[in-house]
Amino acid sequence: MGFLDTILGMFGIGQPKLAIQTSAAEAGPGKVLDVTLTLTGGSRPLPLTAFELSVKSTREKKNADGTTAHEFNEYGKVVVPQGGRMIEPGQTVSITLQVQVPASAEASGPGLKWVVLGNADVPGLDADAKAPLTVTSTPDAWAAEDITQYRVTTTQVHYRHSSVKSDYRILRLPDGFVVTWKDQLSARNLDGSQRWRVSGWGRSFAPSPDGSKLLVSNNSKELGILDAATGELVRGPMDLGKWPGDLAWLPGDALVVGSDEGVKTLQPDFFPIGLSFGGDQYVGGVAPSTDKRYFVSYPNSNVLKWSEVPTGDHGRIELNSPGDILPSADGGMLAVRGHDTFHLVDGRTFKLVRSIPVPGLKGTRYLGQEEHNHTHFGAMPRIADDNDRVLCQDGSGQLWLLNKGGDATYVWPREVVDAVEDTCWIGPDEFIALTNDGKVMRLSAKGGGAVWVQQDI
Repeated sequence: MGFLDTILGMFGIGQPKLAIQTSAAEAGPGKVLDVTLTLTGGSRPLPLTAFELSVKSTREKKNADGTTAHEFNEYGKVVVPQGGRMIEPGQTVSITLQVQVPASAEASGPGLKWVVLGNADVPGLDADAKAPLTVTSTPDAWAAEDITQYRVTTTQVHYRHSSVKSDYRILRLPDGFVVTWKDQLSARNLDGSQRWRVSGWGRSFAPSPDGSKLLVSNNSKELGILDAATGELVRGPMDLGKWPGDLAWLPGDALVVGSDEGVKTLQPDFFPIGLSFGGDQYVGGVAPSTDKRYFVSYPNSNVLKWSEVPTGDHGRIELNSPGDILPSADGGMLAVRGHDTFHLVDGRTFKLVRSIPVPGLKGTRYLGQEEHNHTHFGAMPRIADDNDRVLCQDGSGQLWLLNKGGDATYVWPREVVDAVEDTCWIGPDEFIALTNDGKVMRLSAKGGGAVWVQQDI
């Protein structure tokens, strides 16, 4: 924007216009409203930072001197980042959101007015719109629910479930990707076409340093090595004797296997090298570093370690409940899962960069379901190739894009992608998403719809 545009924008001249439509003009306390906001571009292109929605009350009060004052309150605010996408002159962008009338809301009357307020955050004077709302005295059936904490559906949704944390995961290959579905692996090319599918393996997996092979495990406590191009078993099976957890194939030709009894290290021919230097402890995750070094997390001890085969530890960081270790493509940054946060760690200096709260909702429930029975999607923070952005799903399975400071820059509409289990970057802006209903799809970090969608299982 030039100087003149800035001045005009401050006064609302040539700014985009916002329209609002609500599902009801009358509502009891606690009612959930579906609200559609439609933004139409003004006389010049402007970046859209976010849509915002809330319920607002205005109460008239009489002062002691007889004058009238107004008290304003805002409730249930919803902010949906839009990533600064450009809105061209005349372009129309619509979004449908939900907002909840507060359960404590007093009925509308001569001295109390309610509105549903929408806002589009753009440079200069923001575009806003409001719809009058009459609040009745009869509580709604949704009054006991809190949609700012949970996604609440009217009927029960049945999701796929696994007690093995490494199920429903995506792994990047040099020219494609592979997905694990409990007891099978499915590999696809970047255009979505099927490359191969193998049953009997899929409990966990890890690529060789050059991406030509896959170290895999199964539910028979076995390890194997597959050809990444064909899915053919080229080594194994080898009986591990314990349940395998996360796997890592180190650049220095050593294999690392996590379990609930520590770490086992092997040569690529499965000849044992040694046991963990962490003792008999539950391993939350393992990931390769350089040469024969690797990262390993111990959630029960709140420790992330940097170790080497076979000499031992090179460093440790105290972290709250560290779990899966998810490195960026070049290993320059690690995302380490916590309980309701994830930790960014510099993969070269082994220093904690920051801890970031998982964004969004805690989980998903159906109307009337006890809170402790909700379905929770575990966050899988995946760092972009530039080490500056992170894809992360919230507890309800909605997908967010964050900068490395933890600020949300975009949220994908559920009609595009929902119930996300994992993601995998395949380029500077494109990634693959895996969803609980058995789909894989190619998406862009710039927003928009899917490039392609495949029903994978």
